[in-house]
Amino acid sequence: MVNNLNYVYFGYDKFSAAKNMAIDEILKNRCEKDNKIYIRFYDFEKPCVILSYSDSKECLRKEAFENKEIEISRRQSGGKPIYIDSNILAYSIIGPLNKETKEFTSTVSVHNYFGIHIAEAIDKITEIGRERITIGDVYSIKIDGKPVAGHAQFPTLSHSFFYHGVLAVGKWDALKINSLLNLSKADFEALKVSPCITELLKREENINKDIDSIGKTKQDLAKMILELISGSKYQEIDSKEKSIIISDAESLVTNKYSTKEWIDESNKGIKLKTDSRFCLLYEG
Repeated sequence: MVNNLNYVYFGYDKFSAAKNMAIDEILKNRCEKDNKIYIRFYDFEKPCVILSYSDSKECLRKEAFENKEIEISRRQSGGKPIYIDSNILAYSIIGPLNKETKEFTSTVSVHNYFGIHIAEAIDKITEIGRERITIGDVYSIKIDGKPVAGHAQFPTLSHSFFYHGVLAVGKWDALKINSLLNLSKADFEALKVSPCITELLKREENINKDIDSIGKTKQDLAKMILELISGSKYQEIDSKEKSIIISDAESLVTNKYSTKEWIDESNKGIKLKTDSRFCLLYEG
């Protein structure tokens, strides 16, 4: 446990994909100055496909661009394309890199440090047995050898990092994902049998996998992850401070995250990749 830093809980919110990505960037810049670790959980206003920093739009099928119910966005971190809907709990952990945070000297150490707490939270919620939950390669968390959570990172050496993740609370919609992304047959088949939290719950009230059950489970997981990572020692962000951050993020959405240039090209000059492996299943 990092004892030299203040953990700040940003909240559990719902925004567009572009605004969620922008908030992460604002917090990453902010934590370098205030020496705090921000933890936030969030939903998305509508289903979305989020490209990584290095993905080409060619990873997407024509349906993704024609379906007005789907938002297309791009994040600052690496990995592969991800699809997110109401079945998924999303979270970001954002903090400084300095002499006080020696535990976070590499992307592997960041994943090992926070991933253990997320695995513990899954065990406490599901009661399936900690031995079934493992910290996988390429920033995954697995149940019985199959990924239930995936993470992407964006470190700036000696400055800051963010570690953001998606956790399957309800089932992945494999058919929908396959209609939006140029998935390999292997990824499509793997998605259909991937684990999710609601299928593992023993609590009788959660056996019915409807939206209310998924929403409650997401809230329970978020609370447990927050408490385990912070050791129950965190402060909630001041409401005025949060409003300023959200306002700054809205400007960043306008100037970057919602622009055609960012979604089409990322940063100009880098070669974008057309390998459309599903991010949760990608193992390098």
